[in-house]
Amino acid sequence: FCPDLIISDVVMPYMGGIELRANLRKSGLYRDIPFVLLTAAKREDPILLHHLQVDRCFTKPFDPINLKKEIGLLLNNA
Repeated sequence: FCPDLIISDVVMPYMGGIELRANLRKSGLYRDIPFVLLTAAKREDPILLHHLQVDRCFTKPFDPINLKKEIGLLLNNA
């Protein structure tokens, strides 16, 4: 199974989204799949997000129409 896109919250039980992305990149597993982070924080560290190659980051509450649009763009560019 290989997903077309990964959407992860930053804060989750057991492993957060930033740690998940770092582990996926380090292992090579799903390295090139678009990755979207959701966060309640007003701002994540842009340098860290760039380093992790996170494609988009949305602050909650987010506009679901905008999220859907951005996902469409990511999937069409993949």
